[in-house]
Amino acid sequence: MCTGHSDVFQRMFDTPMAESIDGEVLIQDCSAGTVENLLKYIYYQDISSWIDDMDMAVNMLEIGMKYNIEKLYAECDKVIQANNSSDCQDRFSGITGLRMYMLASVIPQYEHLQTLAVSVMKA
Repeated sequence: MCTGHSDVFQRMFDTPMAESIDGEVLIQDCSAGTVENLLKYIYYQDISSWIDDMDMAVNMLEIGMKYNIEKLYAECDKVIQANNSSDCQDRFSGITGLRMYMLASVIPQYEHLQTLAVSVMKA
């Protein structure tokens, strides 16, 4: 299932890497909650548990980039844009804004998130 959403996962299982030999992917560089949400997204396209959580939206953007899940980028963008109203600014921390800025700088079609991150960090 994961390989249908990510060419990175596909390569892991199609080449003689530890993942294809062991039949599992070990993800250690993010929280268990982020991995759980990734699996919910891959299997069910479910974003309900983080639709109002800006920190998790940025976590999901980051893991989506790591595993090249482009449809997840779009979902993250929608969540971030939906939480961009002035009454939601408190949902952003400075660290979240900085992470969002750095992530958006490497996704060409998401430069608008850099602008949003700067405005959040200034607030």
